Amino acid sequence: MTFTEKFWNNTSCSGTPAWQGNSNSINYDWGTGAPRSGVNSDYFCAEWQANVPFDASDWYTFYLIVDDGVRLYVDGVLVLDRWVVQAPTIYSISLYLTSGSHSIRMRYYENTGLAVARLSWLRGTGMIGEYYDSVINRTGDPGAPVIMLRPDVPIRFDWHVYSPLDTRQQGVPRIYEDTFSARWQGRIYIDQCRWINFRVRSDDGIILKIFHDPYGGGEEVLIDQWRDQPPTNYNYWRWLCPGTYRLEARYYENGGGAVINIWWER
Repeated sequence: MTFTEKFWNNTSCSGTPAWQGNSNSINYDWGTGAPRSGVNSDYFCAEWQANVPFDASDWYTFYLIVDDGVRLYVDGVLVLDRWVVQAPTIYSISLYLTSGSHSIRMRYYENTGLAVARLSWLRGTGMIGEYYDSVINRTGDPGAPVIMLRPDVPIRFDWHVYSPLDTRQQGVPRIYEDTFSARWQGRIYIDQCRWINFRVRSDDGIILKIFHDPYGGGEEVLIDQWRDQPPTNYNYWRWLCPGTYRLEARYYENGGGAVINIWWER
């Protein structure tokens, strides 16, 4: 799979591109530097396009991490529009795609400061996890740097007394086996009004929220057990009607065993 790649020295992707080429993926963190020769380090625009083969008809979840603005098109349809100045932000959107080739196009612009543009997708409706080598805040800004970022499908982990990321390489960030935490974010699509049973098993703390606006509004706490505890099961039934909802789960491990399972059932 190859993306055609274009860069402009403006934030509207207009006029003659300053650079054109190809790339095998969209996975860039340029920091404060220029993305390509002859392209500005600030106030630039980029576009990637590819016809991507999908093996099976199913739900696919697209994950994006961007700083600043992004627009994602699938088969010419705008499915995500966050054309705004923002710090590195994670988005995900789940779409049902038939087997065969589909056009994927991503437009991006950088204002000033850091520049990040990443796009990936997985079959299914998973969540993307941020892992921290400290206990993050229960709500609001996590208050710690992200050590590891990855899609997790499913969220079903029993690390025992070990670390989710134990590199033990000099100069490489690692997560220690105690006092670490994680935050997962993703979206779920509900096709008809139904009861959904949200379930977790956690050692230690867990808080699970649903947002009725997929961009973050309408916050509702489903499960709040932010405390030290042995592996413990919790669940919460919620009546949901058709639409896309955002989920966020925060978890921390203090000491001893480390377990986290998150799932939902009809």
